[in-house]
Amino acid sequence: MTNSSATMRDRITFLGHAYPTKSMAWSMGSIIRDAWVDEYGELPEKRLVAKTSGAGSHCFATYPAEFWPVMDNIINTAIDTPQGLLPFTDHHD
Repeated sequence: MTNSSATMRDRITFLGHAYPTKSMAWSMGSIIRDAWVDEYGELPEKRLVAKTSGAGSHCFATYPAEFWPVMDNIINTAIDTPQGLLPFTDHHD
């Protein structure tokens, strides 16, 4: 993360969350990207970032500081929402 741009991973780390599962990360990334496209009408800029394993790199979307509050809200909501649980309902027929 720089003073002017950050990836989703940067914001998750900054917020103090453990990195989520791959499927959750893909889902959050899609929601963040869609929020960006809804606001700006184009895809976000991308940057090559070293893999956490150190071998190779990934192309990650990067977002400017003014978009971080939107990202943080999406990240906090997704991470704080229980995953894989079905709601219990009363079935009174």
